[in-house]
Amino acid sequence: MSNKEKILNIAVIAHVDAGKSTLVDAFLRQSDVFRDNEEVVNCIMDSNDLERERGITIYSKNCSVIHNGVKINIVDTPGHADFSSEVERIIRTVDTVILLVDASEGPMPQTRFVLSKALEIGLKPILLINKIDKKDQRAEEVVDEVYELFLDLNANDEQLDFPILYGVAREGRVQYDLKTPSDNIDPLFDTILKHCDVYPDMDEEPLQMQVSALAYDEYIGRLGIGRLYSGVLKQGQQYIRCNQSGLNAKESLSKLFVYKGLSRTSVQEAHSGDIVVIAGMPDISIGDTICTPKHKFKFEGIPTFAPEHFARIRNTDTMKRKQFVKGVEQIAQEGAIQIFTEIGGSMEEIIVGVVGVLQFEVLEYRLKNEYNVNIKREPLGYQFIRWIDNEEIDLYSLNLSSDTKRVQDLRGKYLLLFSNQWGINWATDKNKELILSEFSKN
Repeated sequence: MSNKEKILNIAVIAHVDAGKSTLVDAFLRQSDVFRDNEEVVNCIMDSNDLERERGITIYSKNCSVIHNGVKINIVDTPGHADFSSEVERIIRTVDTVILLVDASEGPMPQTRFVLSKALEIGLKPILLINKIDKKDQRAEEVVDEVYELFLDLNANDEQLDFPILYGVAREGRVQYDLKTPSDNIDPLFDTILKHCDVYPDMDEEPLQMQVSALAYDEYIGRLGIGRLYSGVLKQGQQYIRCNQSGLNAKESLSKLFVYKGLSRTSVQEAHSGDIVVIAGMPDISIGDTICTPKHKFKFEGIPTFAPEHFARIRNTDTMKRKQFVKGVEQIAQEGAIQIFTEIGGSMEEIIVGVVGVLQFEVLEYRLKNEYNVNIKREPLGYQFIRWIDNEEIDLYSLNLSSDTKRVQDLRGKYLLLFSNQWGINWATDKNKELILSEFSKN
């Protein structure tokens, strides 16, 4: 390998309260990310007030540490089922996952979901049984339960041969077995490097990056976050941004960042394998591919998850229309919610769709605290959403049940909202030419 930095990307996945954020704390503390005189709180990555209030991770966040000459990018993912779609997007950018399971509770429903997504894309997880200091710990039984879960999820032979570690993340210790104590997390670091190869040097290959998450900076605008799969990305250079809708826009990178410790650090260039943050592309979206004019390439789109809960959202202060529109659009572009309007309607009143109801609380919190906007929320009875694939169809000629609603998304794509499965069956039976899709690809 050349002199370029060796890179590994990992995600910590688990159910709520299994200890994900506490484990990330342990990574950071042992890697000397903090100054000796620096006051450090618990669950460092859960920096948002709502996260601290609820005691859960809501937003996926990145940091990095260096161990034995390898840069390890660490992603702390939400454990609540309401944020499943974000977890699935994020694990596409990593080389392995640490599956964290409570030594007493064992695998939980969300454990099954996040593990299934990791296995589907071919990752080989590392199992860490946490909280072995509990009086009611049953670590050996829990290992058997996890193994059964792997079998249920059709793990292949390589995935079934997963390393098993035990620990107390809160105390910053991980051990190879229950009988061999440890006072640090070196066994976890060493297992990661032994179990997973560093990312190959792809710097000489044509540049390929896919955006898996978005953020916003009030000074430099919308930010695209994702893995640089090949090539070298350079600040100030022009690239092609393309998507599933046929876009091929030539745009320049005004800023380029990588993660160092807890910081987002500005750099002149970034190398293959790293997780990067880019600015200068005002309309960048999740799923977009960044490539060069000489080597145009387009990744398969990232599925947009079908919302399961819907509400009508109104701005309570008409004088704050601009802040309201800006807020909901930016939050939607980050992938946290989906917003819809009446056909030809305006943004004064919108329908918001979410995977889990906790996302409504996050929306209200962010609009109030980041945009100084208060909203009124009216729950709606819709349960299913379907995108219309044949866009040339006349929406108003469709024979639909009376409780089916016609709407459009931010990109102008037409959709139907249904109250029940019967409404979907009616629409497809009565309109043979209608082509519906459960997912929209970015």
